[in-house]
Amino acid sequence: MRVCVPPWSIIAMSERAEASNSEETDGTVPDEISHLVGHSGHLLRRSYQIFISIFESSFSQMGVSPVEYMILGTLEALGTLDMSSVAGSAAIDNASCFRVVGRLEDRGLVETCRGDKDQRRRLVGLTARGRTIMPSLHKCAAMVEARMFERLTAQERGDFAASMKAFATRNNCLSRAPFRAPARTEKGDG
Repeated sequence: MRVCVPPWSIIAMSERAEASNSEETDGTVPDEISHLVGHSGHLLRRSYQIFISIFESSFSQMGVSPVEYMILGTLEALGTLDMSSVAGSAAIDNASCFRVVGRLEDRGLVETCRGDKDQRRRLVGLTARGRTIMPSLHKCAAMVEARMFERLTAQERGDFAASMKAFATRNNCLSRAPFRAPARTEKGDG
């Protein structure tokens, strides 16, 4: 029997294994590699590893990935959307979105249908079950946010959030799958 493990779960498991196999250090970086350890790209990668580890532990009972949470939250806030708008709001490519929505549909959290006016358009909306779990998912997301920043001062939290928002917004055009604000869609549209 083949078991599929989401990539974000593998990263978190790998990080935990690394941590348990290594000795605690004081965080001192040898001078010879300080330019590498302090490189922005490396710091972004490490930040993402930390986020995934926290996300996985907070959402472990829910079985939802960060992209799935973004899609579910967007559908909760905006209602039924076409597949392209869902992909744009999650900043993922259409093919990946199709797969993620398929997994959510298999779990009964979303439903899809063809547009009435344009049968080529595929519309996505939350099911009753999907709406029911959203409060629990939002609670988990709040726990993730709190844990990510618990070691930072209020000033550092604000500065970090503002810098990340500016970075992502100003460089959106450089992304392979840029964020696109979704257009609201009525079920009969299409």
